[in-house]
Amino acid sequence: MPNQYRVKQSDPTGGLVEGATVVPYYEDDNEIIIHGSMGSHHIRKNGEYFAKHLEPIGGK
Repeated sequence: MPNQYRVKQSDPTGGLVEGATVVPYYEDDNEIIIHGSMGSHHIRKNGEYFAKHLEPIGGK
């Protein structure tokens, strides 16, 4: 099962809705890629955006 993330704060442009569960279609040690409302959304795991918007909830 791939890693899953809970959205802590909404970002409609990025396709994130607070409380939703996100399953990236690509993930490595540095980033995840999800489908956003404007296309693919690359999110760096060590970045401020990731810390502000996403929380790991399990998977691998």
